[in-house]
Amino acid sequence: MDGKVRGPSFNSLAPSTPSSDVTSNHIATPKTFSRRRKMSSSYAVLSLVNDRLQDLGKENMFEITGKNVASKLRILTKEQRIIAEKLLSDVLYEAQLGSLTRNSRLIVNAPH
Repeated sequence: MDGKVRGPSFNSLAPSTPSSDVTSNHIATPKTFSRRRKMSSSYAVLSLVNDRLQDLGKENMFEITGKNVASKLRILTKEQRIIAEKLLSDVLYEAQLGSLTRNSRLIVNAPH
């Protein structure tokens, strides 16, 4: 030894001996384990945030259709909007029951 008093070393998992070169052993240390855990959990959080942000830009066809219908409903008078919402609801009801076909039609009676 070089005359210095050495305490326990956490730089290596190998037994501490006077002849062991601590700097040449690159075995993970408790500090490295902690850093890796922090980095991996940080990476996981950043990955999740990235995935969510990318999903925000991807709208499916139902969301786009809903926005289209909403923009059209906004410009209607209150009475026309109420009637349109009722008819849309009726169409969805029939679709859920499986009673719509390619020949299904909306018949509007002309005012007398």
